[in-house]
Amino acid sequence: MVQSLYQQELQQMTRLDLLTSTCGGGTWGWLASLAFSGIVSHPKFSYCRKELTKVADLITILDDVYDVYGTLDELELFTDAIERLLHYII
Repeated sequence: MVQSLYQQELQQMTRLDLLTSTCGGGTWGWLASLAFSGIVSHPKFSYCRKELTKVADLITILDDVYDVYGTLDELELFTDAIERLLHYII
């Protein structure tokens, strides 16, 4: 029953195209989804696993864009903005 729930979640994430991002190829999305299935394994935390997978995929896409498309000046500005955001959150 739990395995069926995990399979449904993976199908939903794939349908949303979150695990097959154009930048990362989907490898990290699948790994994140499997990792969150192990960390938050109780069936009632399905929503949490889905949202964590979305966040992990977004971070992967941002990292790929950062590595491939950014110029040094843009990357310094982006890094400063992320650091300010992290200080605000923490």
